[in-house]
Order: sequence, then C-alpha cells, then structure tokens
Amino acid sequence: MSLILTAIAMTYIETGLRRDKAVIITSADKMQQIQAAIINSIQTRTTVLQAADGITGTQSPSLLVVLDDSDYPKLLRLLDIYDKNAAVAAFNIAARGKGEAFRMKSKTITKGGV
Repeated sequence: MSLILTAIAMTYIETGLRRDKAVIITSADKMQQIQAAIINSIQTRTTVLQAADGITGTQSPSLLVVLDDSDYPKLLRLLDIYDKNAAVAAFNIAARGKGEAFRMKSKTITKGGV
C-alpha cells in the first residue's frame, strides 16, 4: 500500500497538481463546425493537425484540444450534436501553460505537431 501511495505522490510532484485531458478528434465532414462549437461553447483553443490514413494515405485534418476534466462531458455532448461518428481519442495529461506545450507521460507534444 505504501508503494502505491508513494508512486501517486511522486507523480504529482513530477507533473504538478493540474490534471487535464488532451483529446484528438477526427470527423469526415464536420471539422469546421466542431472546431467553431468547441471555441464558442467551451472557450478553449484548438490545434489543427494533419493526419494521414494508415492504409490509404488520405490526408485529413484532426483537432487537438486540451480541456479541463470538467469540460470533457461538454465536448462529448457537442460531438453528439455535430457528428456522432467522429473518432475521438482522449488522454489524461498533466498540463503546463495553456496551449503552448504539455507533457503526456514520456512524450512531449507541442503546438502544431506530435
């Protein structure tokens, strides 16, 4: 039990107390509407990433959004309104700054690229 508590405490010491979610969203044809809704409703910035399909190589944009944990359910409701078929990948992160760079386990993801 003490090892678990020590591991949790060390994680918070290393990454800080702020916990956020990084969400990557891909939609076949509603990206602009989804991006506008996120900016207007949740009032957070988005980063557009260019992604390629692993099989066909088809290029398509994806959105990277960094949210407070409390805003994640709002995002899911927006996606239900605009595109129920949007692909969503969410990650728990420890964020530093708003939108400039954040740390996700051992990878550093910076604005505009992975």
